[in-house]
Amino acid sequence: MANILEYILSLKDQTKKTLANIGINSDRAYNKFNALKQQANEVSRVMKVFGGSVGALRQKLELLKNERDWLPAKEINTIRAYNSEIKKLTAQITKFETIK
Repeated sequence: MANILEYILSLKDQTKKTLANIGINSDRAYNKFNALKQQANEVSRVMKVFGGSVGALRQKLELLKNERDWLPAKEINTIRAYNSEIKKLTAQITKFETIK
């Protein structure tokens, strides 16, 4: 009987630790996504004010890269869409930077 009680208590301790780690990781992910959301709002505001300026395009490019980095690997089509948009923005920035 004592062995069963010890097993249950150790299982309870392990479960608490695991749930605490899940909570910490969830908080970190939430904070990261919240920061990305704020960055997206700022980029939208800058794009409205400055339109297609190189600085605004760079901010949008950085936001897309950050969002893409958090996509699950199984979301291949979404990653491809992000990569396509990143490629277009990079080409547009290069075009603006090389205008003589």
